[in-house]
Amino acid sequence: MIFLVQSTTISQAATGEFVYHETKGGTAKSLYNPEDGPCYTVKIAAETLTENLTNRDALLYVEPDCQGHPYSRLTPKQKHTFDQAFVGVRFER
Repeated sequence: MIFLVQSTTISQAATGEFVYHETKGGTAKSLYNPEDGPCYTVKIAAETLTENLTNRDALLYVEPDCQGHPYSRLTPKQKHTFDQAFVGVRFER
């Protein structure tokens, strides 16, 4: 007798908003309820406030497509002004 086991991966999403600025003094942009795992291409300017108002950690990358190691991490409900610009963000539990 053969048993087959199939696993199903259910995509999870963060609850909340990730707020960032593309330019210093510019209008805020947001990602709402972003999914866990995928890389979101963003342009986050240096010396601007970035707010992780989600219930997931936000990993910030300086390399396109979230390549390499994350430069920084914002935990849920954390906000910070970075000296570094970022081009990618990924959310995880």
